[in-house]
Amino acid sequence: MATTNAITAPNPVQELIPEGRLFADQTFHFEALRNVGYTLSGCADVGDVLETVKLISEGDAQGWYAAWALLDKFPSQKQA
Repeated sequence: MATTNAITAPNPVQELIPEGRLFADQTFHFEALRNVGYTLSGCADVGDVLETVKLISEGDAQGWYAAWALLDKFPSQKQA
C-alpha cells in the first residue's frame, strides 16, 4: 500500500494558479489586489488581506464573501 505525504503531495488547484497570482480566476485575483491597494490609504492591512485570501478556495464565491465577512468581524488590532 502506497502512502502519500500530505506535505509533499502536489495540490492540483495550486498547480493551476500562475506564478505571481493570488488566484487563477481573473476576477478573484483582481479583487484581492484591489484590497491590497487599500493599504496605501490605511483602509486595509496587507497581513489581513493575505490571511483572508488563504481562507478562500479557488472559484468559491460563497467562500469569498464568508471570508471577507469574517475579516469585518475580527479586524487586526493596530498598535498606536
